[in-house]
Amino acid sequence: LRLDMSKALAELPHEGRWHGTCPEASEWSPPLRTSDPAGDHVKARPGYSDLSAAEFRDADEVMYAKAQKLARMLREASRCVAYTGAGLSTSAGIDDYATRDPATLASRPKVHPFDAEPTQAHYALVDLSRAGLLWKWVQQNHDGLPQKAGYPQAHINEIHGSWFDPSNPVVSMHGELRHDLFEDLLAVEEEADLCLALGTSLAGMNADRLAATCAQRSYERGSGLGTVICSLQATPLDSEAVLRIYAPVNEFLDMVMQALELSTPVNASPAAPHRIKYQDANSGTDEQVLPSEAALGHINSSRMAAVTVPYDRHGRRTAGAKMELDLSEDAVVRITAGRFAGDRATVLGETRQGHLRLQVESIVNKRTGFRAKHVLLLGRWWIDEAVRSGVERLPVVPDDR
Repeated sequence: LRLDMSKALAELPHEGRWHGTCPEASEWSPPLRTSDPAGDHVKARPGYSDLSAAEFRDADEVMYAKAQKLARMLREASRCVAYTGAGLSTSAGIDDYATRDPATLASRPKVHPFDAEPTQAHYALVDLSRAGLLWKWVQQNHDGLPQKAGYPQAHINEIHGSWFDPSNPVVSMHGELRHDLFEDLLAVEEEADLCLALGTSLAGMNADRLAATCAQRSYERGSGLGTVICSLQATPLDSEAVLRIYAPVNEFLDMVMQALELSTPVNASPAAPHRIKYQDANSGTDEQVLPSEAALGHINSSRMAAVTVPYDRHGRRTAGAKMELDLSEDAVVRITAGRFAGDRATVLGETRQGHLRLQVESIVNKRTGFRAKHVLLLGRWWIDEAVRSGVERLPVVPDDR
């Protein structure tokens, strides 16, 4: 059902401006409604935004034109940053907060969140980075899918916490962001000239300032290329976006990668997410088989031996430093930052996919001194990052107390 513009004006917060502030926007037809109109009164993020959970989709020819437009913008940008939300990972089987349409919810694969594999969109962003077209990635999600797809840990800011970093546990809705990550967010906000807001409702989280600042800098002062938003639902920043796309992120980024003539995943099947095929514009099809994630509770005997890494006893990358990092089963380490900073953790072993399980005991009630045990994960990529000194600080160090 194509909406008439009178209804569109009443539903969207941007005076009928469906496609952004770019000059081409006036040439494109309004998107199609894809969700059940009976659910339009339902809010996407109650308590954070009054916007409807209604979903829309651009016509194929409009989506194609927008992909061509973004490809040109990516070539022009010098400091492009991706700002990604839950909509990036829903096709991997990880639920979001904002989706309300029953048909959309029913179409998603059902997997344990720790068992999820990267989507086409994750691989596309990795390829953009390798092509020099993506400078930084600020991730609202906790899922580790960018790193599983091959994105360097050093270039991602998991501003809301991570399931795979014991020094950066998940931040609650009303919790406090880790100080150094917030400082990094401000630095990225200052330097970025193009922001790709992908799969995020932009409902007022502190980190949304990144997309807002880039949009306002372009919209109000004509500085930088602005903010591009891709999601199925309306957001509060639509009126200031230079380009607004209503489409599944996977499909749209696939079009962008084709426009750029870069390699991109062409069939990441939700039913078999461990098998990804790539289509390269120059060399044909190449297949890479990725290991599927095991359940968190399954442990193999740890095969991890101690490694020597160029970090000091506080986990800081330091020229000339050498530290032996033992992550074998029963080894004791100390967490370097975040909620568990300074706490000891015992390595319980590995999951089948190589992530380490750590058991940490920490004080949960300072008044009574009551302590509780928590099981945390350390992503398998941290080992490689440590050996090649790829990150500024390690999440764990040997316990030398």
